[in-house]
Amino acid sequence: MQMLWAAAKIPLSWFASSSGTTVMNGATWVSTVGTMRAITWTGSQFCATGGGGKCATSPDGVTWTGRANFTTVFGSANTASAIAWSGSQFCVVGSQCATSPDGVTWTNQPGLAAATGSSGATTIIWTGSQFCAVGTGKCATSPDGVTWTNQPNYTTTAGATANTNAVAYSSSLNRLVVISKISLNTPVYSVGPI
Repeated sequence: MQMLWAAAKIPLSWFASSSGTTVMNGATWVSTVGTMRAITWTGSQFCATGGGGKCATSPDGVTWTGRANFTTVFGSANTASAIAWSGSQFCVVGSQCATSPDGVTWTNQPGLAAATGSSGATTIIWTGSQFCAVGTGKCATSPDGVTWTNQPNYTTTAGATANTNAVAYSSSLNRLVVISKISLNTPVYSVGPI
C-alpha cells in the first residue's frame, strides 16, 4: 500500500489571530497568522478548525474557503482543538462545542459543558455510533453532538487532572484508549466499555 502525502496552502486572508503557524506554500514553508489544530475528511470535503475560532473547508485540500459562521458561533477568542465527522455531522470541541451538517452552518452546543461540568475537551472521535469527547479528567459521549452524557468511569480511571492528548476507540474491543500527556513516560489509560 502506497501512502500519499500532501500539504495545503490555506488562504491567509481569513486568519485573524495573532499567534503564528506554518503552512506549506508551494515548495517553501511560510509563516502565517492563525493556528489550525484539527482536520477531518468527510468523503467529499476537508474541514479544518483552530485558534481564533477559525474554520475552513476544502473539496481537494488545495482550495480553501473560510467559514465566518463558525467564528460567529464558536467565538473568535476560543480555540477549536479537535473535530470529528459522524457520516452526517461535524462535531468540534475545544473551549466550546459546535456541530454542523456541512461545515458551513454551525450551531453552538452547550450540552458538552453541562455534562462534564467543564467548558472544554481536547479531543474527539466518532466510534461508529457516538461521539466521544475527552478533556482534562473528563469524558462524555453523544449520539449526535447535541445531547451529551458524562462518563465518570474515565475520571475514576484516569484521574481528575489527567491531560488528554490523543484518543482512539476499538469497536471490536469496545475500548477507549487515551494518551494522557506527551513525555518519555506517557501514561496511557484504557477505559471500556464506554
